[in-house]
Amino acid sequence: MTLSEAIINRINELLKLKQMNINTLANKAGISSATIRSVVKGKCKTPTASTLYYICIGFDISLSEFYDSEFFERDNINDD
Repeated sequence: MTLSEAIINRINELLKLKQMNINTLANKAGISSATIRSVVKGKCKTPTASTLYYICIGFDISLSEFYDSEFFERDNINDD
């Protein structure tokens, strides 16, 4: 999978785990739901570090917790 797909998968996993929807996440993160939707729908292929940081705030996790997932293991990411 691509890095973009890994990010999408992780956000969707956390949404389900935390029983949240995009609007709730956006409110807690302090960013627009349109921004999060553009990442989750794959329209934004390279979300900024600050966008991911605020998403993590919304999930009440650290960036390291966000990336601590099998989705981001080296063997699971390709550049294709």
